Amino acid sequence: MNQTLRQRSTLIAILAAVAVPIHLWALLMIAATVPQWLLRLNAMQLIGSISYALLFALVETLIVFAVMFILLLILPKRLIGANPVPWAAVAVALTLLLMVFIIFTPFVQQTRLIIGFLVYLVLLAVGTLALRRSSRLARGVAAVVDRLIPLAALYIILDILAVIVVLIRNITA
Repeated sequence: MNQTLRQRSTLIAILAAVAVPIHLWALLMIAATVPQWLLRLNAMQLIGSISYALLFALVETLIVFAVMFILLLILPKRLIGANPVPWAAVAVALTLLLMVFIIFTPFVQQTRLIIGFLVYLVLLAVGTLALRRSSRLARGVAAVVDRLIPLAALYIILDILAVIVVLIRNITA
């Protein structure tokens, strides 16, 4: 597994598999709150608020990428397969869905949260088995992730611009 993870293209594909779902969720949350912000904020404050959201998406992306990288180093190659990108994409997508489920489930419904976590574990196991047994499915997931690399690069560029905006706002304030 270490040899596969040393390839730059594999790392970029895993970063894309991590960045795209996180940024899509962040952009959905931004789109949901922009109408409220438009009523209360001027243009510079709006840009600053969006920049903070993108900054947090970048930090979240880097944290999840580091966790995924460590998992890929720890987990046995026979579990993940020769190409770790499809497994990483499925694991990140399912984990993001679990986090969305947790966000929208009230904490008082703990049995629902436990059932959701168990469903997540079952889906992760089924996804892993499906990727291991079907090389066609694994190639398809890897092809989708490869097509998402330019979008992930755009998100990272926007994140870097957001970091610059946040730094300028904090230095001049």
